[in-house]
Amino acid sequence: MRNYIFFLLTIASINLFSQHHNTQKLSQIVFPTTEELSNIWGHTATNGKEYAIFGTETQTKIYDVSNCSSPALKATFVDGSTTFWREYKTYKNFAYMVTEAAGEGLEMFNLTNPNAITFIQKSTPSDS
Repeated sequence: MRNYIFFLLTIASINLFSQHHNTQKLSQIVFPTTEELSNIWGHTATNGKEYAIFGTETQTKIYDVSNCSSPALKATFVDGSTTFWREYKTYKNFAYMVTEAAGEGLEMFNLTNPNAITFIQKSTPSDS
């Protein structure tokens, strides 16, 4: 009986504290079925703009999602190698991407100007 009551309380607490209540889908970004996604990272720049940074098998795509109901593609950067592993992190107004793909390494992007997001630098590991 004790186990039964514990089970019921556990189920009730999951329903009471789950975070799917009071949410509403405002928009959706659709990628081609031929394009596999590897990662997504969110970032709020110091100018207040909010970005979603997507990694695909061959590209980095940066969307301005400040207006949730109308995400806008701001930049697409073709990285060269095909890989399922692109990881993103941000610091201040810069985004950093790393991958283990051959010939790739660390890539940096400047998010300061939302109308002109720029690729800054690529640093590849040496083969020595």
